[in-house]
Parts: sequence; C-alpha cells; structure tokens
Amino acid sequence: TVNTVLPGPFPSKMMRHTIRTVGEDTIADTTLLGRIGSPSDMAGAVIYLASPAGSFVTGAQIVVDGGCIVRPQLSMSSRL
Repeated sequence: TVNTVLPGPFPSKMMRHTIRTVGEDTIADTTLLGRIGSPSDMAGAVIYLASPAGSFVTGAQIVVDGGCIVRPQLSMSSRL
C-alpha cells in the first residue's frame, strides 16, 4: 500500500519564513476554510490511512489543504 498525504499551508519549519514574510492571515485567505492547517488536521488524515477504515485504500492522494487546490478554480469561474 502506498498512499500520500498532500499538505497545504501548515505551520512548519518549511513554511516559517513564508508565514513571517507574507503573514498568516494572507496565507489563510488562500484557503476556502480561511485558516492554515493545524497538526490535528494532518493527524486525522494519517490516522484514517493507518486505521482499519483505510485498509482498502491504496494509491490514494489525500489533499489536506483547506481548499487551496480548488480556490483558484473558483476564483477563475467567478470571472467568466
């Protein structure tokens, strides 16, 4: 079984500079949920995959990004 969890904006070492430079509120505005992720958001996806509920899931890409991936598409469609 190989699955991937694709995180959006979360407070992390990798995002530290971006959060400090751009600001957490600005980054949060890029998500449909209006916030950056928390450790429990990521934990929920990983626990699901590791639990019996995820035993038949394989080859999946679970996006945990608060809606970042669809936000640009929604913004574009509202311009049409």
